[in-house]
Amino acid sequence: SQEVAHVVQKFLDPIQYFTRDNVFLRSGWDTFDMRISATRARPDCRTVQSAALVKDVWCTIQTSRVDILIQRMSQTHLPSVGLLPARLDHVEMAIPEAVLNVMLEEKLSEYSALLTHILKLAELRIQNIISIINAHKRSIPKAEINAWKNRALVNTGKLLQKAVLQRGVKQCQL
Repeated sequence: SQEVAHVVQKFLDPIQYFTRDNVFLRSGWDTFDMRISATRARPDCRTVQSAALVKDVWCTIQTSRVDILIQRMSQTHLPSVGLLPARLDHVEMAIPEAVLNVMLEEKLSEYSALLTHILKLAELRIQNIISIINAHKRSIPKAEINAWKNRALVNTGKLLQKAVLQRGVKQCQL
C-alpha cells in the first residue's frame, strides 16, 4: 500500500549514510561506510501475512547510487600528538542505480489502544551484490588483492546487513 511505502521511505531516509566499526584483536579494526544517494522512486512494496498479528513487508527501492567504503584501520603513535587512526588498506565500491531489497517485520502493538504498527528492519540487501562484488574484484589488479581485501569484498553483504540491523525498531501509525 501507499502508506507502507511512505513508512518504508521514512525508515530508510535516516540511513542515507552509516558506519559500522568492527574491532579485531590488537592489530586494528575495520570500518564499513555506506552512502545511499537519493532514491529515484517510491518503494514498491508487498505485504505477506505470516501470522495473526505479524506481517512481512517486502520492498524494492531504486537508488541513484550506493557507495561503499571498507577500511582497515590501525593506531599510529606520533610523539607530538599521541595516538591517531591510520588507514592501512581500503576497498571502495560505487554501485550506480543500485536496487535495494528491504524486508520489514510488521506487528500490531499489544500495548496500545490505537492501531500502532511496529516495524523492525529484518533485512536489507543490494540486488545482485555477489555479481557486483565479483565484477569489482576482477577490476582490481591481482597484485593489489591481498587476504584482507579479498575477505572485505566477500563479506560486503554481511557487513551491510549488520550495519543496517543496528537501526532497531521504528513505530508508525497506518
